[in-house]
Amino acid sequence: MSESELEAVVAQAVAHHRAGRVGEAEQMYREILARAPDHSRVLHNLGMVHMQRQAFDQALPLLSRAAAANPGEQQMWISYGHALISAGQFETADRLVAERLGDTPEARALVVRLRQVWAAKLLEREQLEAAEAQYLGLTQIAPADAEAHADLGYVRLLRGENTEGLASLRQATTLDPANVRAWVNLSSAHLALGDPEATVQASRRALALEPDNGPAHQNLGVALAALGQRDAGLAELDQAIDADPDPGPAQFRRALVRLLDGDFAGGWADYEARWRTDSFLKSSVTVTTPELQARLDLDCTLADLDGARVLLLSEQGVGDQIMFASMIPDLLRVAAEVTLACDPRLLGLFRQSFPGLTVVDPRTTAVALSQFDKVLAMGGLGRLFRNRVSDFPGQAYLRPGDEARARWRGRMGPKPDRLRIGISWRGGIEATRVAQRSLSLDQLTPILDLPDCEVVSLQYGEVADEVDRFNLGRERPLRMFAAGEIEDFEDLAALVETLDLIVSVQTTLVHLTGALGKPGLAILPTRPEWRYGAHGDAMPWYGSIRLLRQTTPGDWTEVLQAVVRRLREAAAGA
Repeated sequence: MSESELEAVVAQAVAHHRAGRVGEAEQMYREILARAPDHSRVLHNLGMVHMQRQAFDQALPLLSRAAAANPGEQQMWISYGHALISAGQFETADRLVAERLGDTPEARALVVRLRQVWAAKLLEREQLEAAEAQYLGLTQIAPADAEAHADLGYVRLLRGENTEGLASLRQATTLDPANVRAWVNLSSAHLALGDPEATVQASRRALALEPDNGPAHQNLGVALAALGQRDAGLAELDQAIDADPDPGPAQFRRALVRLLDGDFAGGWADYEARWRTDSFLKSSVTVTTPELQARLDLDCTLADLDGARVLLLSEQGVGDQIMFASMIPDLLRVAAEVTLACDPRLLGLFRQSFPGLTVVDPRTTAVALSQFDKVLAMGGLGRLFRNRVSDFPGQAYLRPGDEARARWRGRMGPKPDRLRIGISWRGGIEATRVAQRSLSLDQLTPILDLPDCEVVSLQYGEVADEVDRFNLGRERPLRMFAAGEIEDFEDLAALVETLDLIVSVQTTLVHLTGALGKPGLAILPTRPEWRYGAHGDAMPWYGSIRLLRQTTPGDWTEVLQAVVRRLREAAAGA
């Protein structure tokens, strides 16, 4: 067959293809390739036939051969690149872009699609760091693409990079002021960074574009409540619950607003919605597994627990577990048997404190669900036992063992004439507003310089270098122990018991101090966690804790002056 005759057959096959007669076209393509196996157009077209069927294993070799047969034809490489993306072979497509394609509009479009699809797949797999890198590359390729900036901002929020996410989302809303998703996520970034005023503005921009947007109502409600507009905030959260087919997150947010305001009955009623909230399940759950969560009894009553064998699961941070443990004595009075699976650092302290409780390490002890009548989460005890302020006894309920107490009395040495003060200055992570609730050692100098006090670091984590730098040249250095010595909470509790008073930012140490019945001063930011309440100098959980509240965001001057006054009063009365 001459070349002209071959091209006539090719034209006939292409005509069948264009007319939708794919079977006839495929048959002719195969016959042509039997005579001319390197015909690039026919290889390409047959590859596209297989692509329409998503038969990638057959399509990709044909498209690769088509491009290799005519390497100067960029469109062949671009078709092959698009096929690689559709097949999920992103690394191969990335190499193709770098090695084969120049800077043309078609090549740039391919790169944009590669970054979009690759990032979305990484996000679906929860490979957030890699997804962020792809979205960042996309914004560099297409700087005017509002969706790219919005996607980058969203991933950064998921990673807890709230400041960076805020910048990306601001860029998205600047490029496309009608982008509802970007406005909603911008409001989320402002909320995470502790700026309720900006949260309100961004939420309202989103709602002006989409009045029934549930997440926007949710963020607006939380922000209004943080600004002291409780009724307006709750009304927005009600709208969020009505607007969202999955109201769990908004209901959980409403729980926190109600609990912060001291509405315990209403708050606990909403609190079980945390189990329908992805952010809670990903960041706050400790020993529960999907199997255990499926067995949680979210609606049980006190009557259901009478004489029951109960498996109690710890949840959230160590401070929360200590706080919720205040209700274990109530549960022990109702149930026949209670087994608690908790954070390993609490095992010894809880075993010493609750003689009738079986405490297990979930890492080493297999729990047979068939042995239990009811499975409860610690946070669910509030609905059963703490619906009014009068339900909170506010008494000490934790106690380290005698051996630990004796050992730490020996470590501390004879009691000096001065007050012994324990101190913690940093709490949380970026996602829980560490910057807003923490101080530096330099800021605490007015406390650490008090002549009538010996101060001991109770700060968790590796802070030896920080303390050593601060102590240089000080007449009265801050005393500290290695992090590993106080990592177990029975040891930390025994150390706390040797001290006269604890000063701490909003962190686990406050809960431990109150649970031990030791006097403590809690230094709170303008927007404290719900556990501390919105107002007042006391919290119902612990009778020995006094709250000192910041009145101006970022300004700790008045609070620190109040701490110094109280310490001087305590020293004078010692």
